[in-house]
Amino acid sequence: MSAPPESLDTAAAHLLAAKYFQLAGYAMLIFDHLITFGDEVERIWKRKFTGATVLFALNRYLTPVQFALILDAFHNPAWEGESCTKYVSFEGFCTVALVGVCEMVMILRIYALYDCKLPILAVLSTVLVAQIIVGAYGIHNGFPVPLPPQLVGCIFTGHTLFAALWFGPLVTDVFIFSFTLWRTKAYFTRRGRGSTPTIELFVRDGVMYFMVIFSVNFLNILIYIFAVEDLKAIGASFSQLMTSVMISRLVLNLRSVGQSRDELYDTQPGMQFATNRRSRREEDTFMTRTIGDLGGELKSGFYDTDDSHWDDGQHTDTVESDQNIELSRVP
Repeated sequence: MSAPPESLDTAAAHLLAAKYFQLAGYAMLIFDHLITFGDEVERIWKRKFTGATVLFALNRYLTPVQFALILDAFHNPAWEGESCTKYVSFEGFCTVALVGVCEMVMILRIYALYDCKLPILAVLSTVLVAQIIVGAYGIHNGFPVPLPPQLVGCIFTGHTLFAALWFGPLVTDVFIFSFTLWRTKAYFTRRGRGSTPTIELFVRDGVMYFMVIFSVNFLNILIYIFAVEDLKAIGASFSQLMTSVMISRLVLNLRSVGQSRDELYDTQPGMQFATNRRSRREEDTFMTRTIGDLGGELKSGFYDTDDSHWDDGQHTDTVESDQNIELSRVP
């Protein structure tokens, strides 16, 4: 028996809204790729291949491939029946995995910020594992949105626990943001005379990431709770796309610090030059920990910078040698 005209019109309108929303999110992702591709080449592919490179590539290029398949499933009538049922499970688990990759980048930034202390990594890794388990459980019984036969679309949704797909990252991001604020407060307090550009960028990007992703995930939870059945998961793709864009921007921004810092310091002479060299040395050590191996066993000299070379305000050969060693480790 065919659906009543009113129901069919409503279902068609909701389906069209979901398709437009999906296309808009994907267009945003591709546009961001295009406008940042030059920075990506300079700051990622022309520098040392590290763990940051691997995580960046997974997020940067698997996400568009996944969403190309999602768009095809939204519009291709071949995705129906059993093939659609199998596909939506694949879509859900891909989302959990790729969001987990993004969270790994954030966690390893915190690990670097805390001088590569294993207890910090253990706590945040436990939170991430819990997020993945909860998310996987929430989507394991997902199913396609029921549509009238006249309409085409393979769209993923689920039962009540489906909201765990957004609740898990929301909790993880609260942990990460809290750790960030606590540690950077110590840096600001210690320096007294002000923060370095690296720390300022670290805090700015951390706050921006948290506010954007927290808001998107919280909005998705509200939509899932209050929206009609066939619109409950309308924002699922957008939250993952925004997470992907923010992580890419975060890594690219951190890698830009080395370039702008070199342009600044190499033009400053005399005693001011020597003073800035000291600040540069501190930043190099911190930045190496942050975006080098993203959590490798790196030198933790941020707090232990030797002041003896700077007592006379002069730039000695010994200090220049130390700077060369530090700079050689920045990817």
